[in-house]
Amino acid sequence: FTEQRDTLKERGAELQSGANAIQDLIDSLDHRKEEDILRTFRGVSKTFSAVFSELVPGGKAQLVMLTSDDMEDDRDEDDEGEERRQGRRATFTGVAMKVRGTRLPVHYGPH
Repeated sequence: FTEQRDTLKERGAELQSGANAIQDLIDSLDHRKEEDILRTFRGVSKTFSAVFSELVPGGKAQLVMLTSDDMEDDRDEDDEGEERRQGRRATFTGVAMKVRGTRLPVHYGPH
């Protein structure tokens, strides 16, 4: 039985090592995915701001990435919520738009 136990322990260690390697790969891919999303979002946001300022003279607009942490902050304003969020990444949940317009009257439809 000692030999079988040693073989099983070795196999268990190999499986744990494989599981750790897989988790490291997943974490790395998640990190790269988040970097790619943010890089793309920054480019879209910059272009959106430029186009908005051309379409609405004197107006300014900005796109803001919303995350799961933003949603939890709205629901959960205590310190325990912050402690739960530490150690995990936020999930992108949407996009918000911040707009400052001009003081010029806005007309809709034909003039």
